[in-house]
Amino acid sequence: MRPGDNSLGRAIAAISLSVPLLLAGAAAAYSLWRAGFTFDPTLHAQRVARLRAAQAALDVNGEAEANADLGQQGFRAARACVRAWRVIRDSETGLFPRGGEEGGALVWNGQDTGADLFPHMLYASIRVAPEEEPTWREVLAAERRFAGGTLPRTIRLQPMTVVEESEEERLQNGAEYAADGLVPLVERLGEGPWLDRLREVVGEVIAHAAVETSHGPIPSTRAETNGNLLQVVARLYPLTRDGGQLEMAERIAAWYADDALPRSGFLPPRAWDRVKSAPADDYVKLRDHGGEVVPGLAEIYLLERLEGGALADRLRSPVHAMLGSVIDAERMLDGLWIDHVDPATGRLREGRPRRVVDTWGYLANAFVMADLAENDGSSDSMHDGRYGDEIERVMRAASRLHHFRWERGAPHDGYADAIESMLCLLPFHPVDGAAEWIDDEISVLLGMQRRDGFIAREYLDGNFVRTAMLYAEWKTRGARLEPWREDLRIGGADRGAQDHGLRLYLAADGPWSGRLCLDGVRHRTSWNLRRDYPRRNGSPEWFTVESGRSYVVRDLDTGDATEYDGATLVDGVPFSLEPGRPRRLSIEPS
Repeated sequence: MRPGDNSLGRAIAAISLSVPLLLAGAAAAYSLWRAGFTFDPTLHAQRVARLRAAQAALDVNGEAEANADLGQQGFRAARACVRAWRVIRDSETGLFPRGGEEGGALVWNGQDTGADLFPHMLYASIRVAPEEEPTWREVLAAERRFAGGTLPRTIRLQPMTVVEESEEERLQNGAEYAADGLVPLVERLGEGPWLDRLREVVGEVIAHAAVETSHGPIPSTRAETNGNLLQVVARLYPLTRDGGQLEMAERIAAWYADDALPRSGFLPPRAWDRVKSAPADDYVKLRDHGGEVVPGLAEIYLLERLEGGALADRLRSPVHAMLGSVIDAERMLDGLWIDHVDPATGRLREGRPRRVVDTWGYLANAFVMADLAENDGSSDSMHDGRYGDEIERVMRAASRLHHFRWERGAPHDGYADAIESMLCLLPFHPVDGAAEWIDDEISVLLGMQRRDGFIAREYLDGNFVRTAMLYAEWKTRGARLEPWREDLRIGGADRGAQDHGLRLYLAADGPWSGRLCLDGVRHRTSWNLRRDYPRRNGSPEWFTVESGRSYVVRDLDTGDATEYDGATLVDGVPFSLEPGRPRRLSIEPS
């Protein structure tokens, strides 16, 4: 070493600095590994067998207990994923990248991270990982700050740069962020900053509508953007009574009914050529990112019927013609739709991959909506409407597929979407075998989670969390314990009718005290909808209590009973658990 050369000293200093960092990183990694959730398929199968035995014996209390163990798996899986994502948050912006692996896409955008990751991580953090909730709430504030209160922006991370996008790209980002990112939060949580941002984004999409049609300007020529906006407005308008929102939705619906559908075999074109006044593509895409207009038009039609809108009669024939074309489109596997269809023939477009639609429930939802619309929302239409057989045909076709590879590129996302499809339809069409199929297929989905909590370490991990939470909340019938803890088990069982009441099983490995909360009639309290119906990004209402109605909560072991108003049960009542002393409750209308 030359005189004055301090390289050895610098090396020693660097080592002295790096060792603590390495140790801290190792400690954090070990903590994350230890906090992860490992799914045990053998244990899951045993729990499902216990559930089936209880159901066969008509043992509703045993059913609730088995559901408590099954539901805990979903909650723990969601929590582990939320906690894993903390390590890849961008420190400069407070946002999360689209792909977190080394070399992944270090980008935040509305249509991917905003739509598929953010809402489900925020919701799961509120319910089962409250220590992570501030982080995900800050994401909403950061996203809005970068957007300047207008449409969401695409942000390149490390270093932070706002990506320049075309008007069409920004509208597509905004509509998808509204439909998939903000709507799910309003569905589950009601009022909050997510509703404020939803109204803001929808207003901006409408304000930037500049595609001229025979019915006036609409936001886009693309079915995805227009279909997303139709579905958002169908839920938002009954709450806001914003005439501008309804006017835009009616304009889009009228254009499809009068112009686009008749020129495309009554299958919504993926995009529209304004010069030729014809579909821009030689195929129609029936899965997501192309098939959004099908449920979108059906949902606007239902809204118009329920609201006595002037457009209802005008939409009736085109909507049924569209659904008829969807029914006649080529199928696979005894009833499931294929991805790419030639609108002229309804068959697979030559040269396109022959893939089954994993988001089949989004299409089936449209048939339920149309049936309800024909009876002005009467519940009688759920089973005896013109489309009941078709809905159940698709559900049965899906329930015959076991451990099926729904998607090639992101298998966990295909499973998440297919299971979500069945869960959202099940309350309205309780098809034999559907519940058993969900219990079977969730084992495949949960088994895809890594020991560190990630699934693929990219934005579609959010859809895994969504479906894990949907499954768990089905098992609790919407009841929950706050604050949540990993050792808590809560399971519910009922006989499918609100007036027959709910049975709950609740247990903890250690002393716990907090609140027992039941689910409310969220379609009314969140959206002011006149009735519930299956819808994309919805959250089923399994057992609900209503404000102004009394319910008796009875401890089945002690016989103690207390009467509560439904609003009190939604807010939560004081509750405690002791280790080794599970509690069994019945909840019935007074």
